[in-house]
Amino acid sequence: EEYKLPIWVPLILTAVILVLLLVAGKYIRSRSNKRKLRGELNKMAKQLEHQMQGIVQANHNLPFMNAKSFKQHLEQVQRLTASTGLWYWEEDAGIVGKHDPTKVLNGTNFIMYGDEISGQIEHAYKLFIEGNGFATYDVDLTNKVQKLNNAQTGLRYKLDFTAMTQQNATSSYTRNIRREEAVMPKRDSDILTSVSSLPTDIDNDDEDFLPTVEGQVIQITKIHPD
Repeated sequence: EEYKLPIWVPLILTAVILVLLLVAGKYIRSRSNKRKLRGELNKMAKQLEHQMQGIVQANHNLPFMNAKSFKQHLEQVQRLTASTGLWYWEEDAGIVGKHDPTKVLNGTNFIMYGDEISGQIEHAYKLFIEGNGFATYDVDLTNKVQKLNNAQTGLRYKLDFTAMTQQNATSSYTRNIRREEAVMPKRDSDILTSVSSLPTDIDNDDEDFLPTVEGQVIQITKIHPD
């Protein structure tokens, strides 16, 4: 009697063959894709090698700015780092010890005006020595400092840059004042302080600069045709 295979056997064999064909197809495509990807990466690497000119490290924190704002920044830095004056007034010897020791000029009885007032006095003084201001300058320290002695005479004064004195507006009592030359410290936000001019190939105020962070590694490449 002739033996016949069950109908499900050919079906299983067919299914197995299809699965094998699918797996083989995926494997072949995977190999092909890998070769294609490897070829593209090699091509990109060769292009990069051809274009790359070198690598530099940023020396400054540079926010986004263009040539115009760069020039304005340089002017600001020059003002901030320029020599300036700190202003002091002479206190009675017996009262100096009641003041903040950090405000007392070392080895003297002179007390520093507050930072804001000192800056205002310095501005007025520079106008005076440049010939664009007056020899006297009125200062009102009301609600800005606490007077330790003779509070009833108030805190309004007239400073005389020629005599280097301050005179109380109420009592006319006169004290000596003093200016100490100082160099303002550079702040972390004052960037590019070592740069004195723009690169020679930048002649457009609207040309943008590359923002950088100090220590950042920057790759330099040739200019792309497009």
